[in-house]
Amino acid sequence: MPRQKSFSLAELARQTGSQLIGNPDHLVTGVNTLEEALSSDVSFLANPRYQEAMKKSIAGVICVQEPLADGKNYLVSNNPSLTFQRIAELL
Repeated sequence: MPRQKSFSLAELARQTGSQLIGNPDHLVTGVNTLEEALSSDVSFLANPRYQEAMKKSIAGVICVQEPLADGKNYLVSNNPSLTFQRIAELL
């Protein structure tokens, strides 16, 4: 059985050239939608229409263009969708 990869948020920020807001030591092991994500998952918000789903999400980190000040972990970049895709390839 293949070993599951895990990355710290600090490592993902380095790998994707994103700015990390939050806990650099938080580990993630997968990717998922805002609605389905667990605390070990990465998700993303590219459309402001889904901000309510983001607020309710328990994702371990959310890739965004602009963070909201609500205590979540964020990877901030100009293209959150591309950042999410790069992370999916790493995991």
